[in-house]
Amino acid sequence: MSIIRVLSEDIGSRNTGLAIIDYNTETQEMQCLDATHFVSKGVSIPEQLDSLAQFLKQYIDTHKPSVFAYESVVFKGRNAAGVGVGIQQALGITRLIAYKKGLTEQSYTPKHIKLVITGKSTADKQDIIDKVRLVFPSTVFTKTHNHAADAVAIGLTYLVDKHKIKL
Repeated sequence: MSIIRVLSEDIGSRNTGLAIIDYNTETQEMQCLDATHFVSKGVSIPEQLDSLAQFLKQYIDTHKPSVFAYESVVFKGRNAAGVGVGIQQALGITRLIAYKKGLTEQSYTPKHIKLVITGKSTADKQDIIDKVRLVFPSTVFTKTHNHAADAVAIGLTYLVDKHKIKL
């Protein structure tokens, strides 16, 4: 039996969604083992990044994924530079940890994820949550914890693109 375990992440400097999805290449069955929302607020950026790094190391050691999939960071507008710095730093730390743990890395644009998951590149957060619920009905998401649902969607995008699964 061949299981592919995907760690997928919707990266943020303060709010990060993480998911672990198993895909059995023989039976073509998928299982969402975990979907969580990591929050680090009220501390300095270095403390937030350290907290995220410690959490990720433990999360990877616990779940032992072989693949790391994440959403490419796209910034628009006047305030993008200020917001983007923390997210870029979180992404850098995350990628370094995944690299050191030997994970295969894959990134996707937000539009591509929306298109793969919902069939439309203009999907909103609720569209993503609704589709993820259809695929994994026992996994509960709320709009306020949409980062975890986004992380599951990113993992599903990897499986659709690389293993041609059908949603």
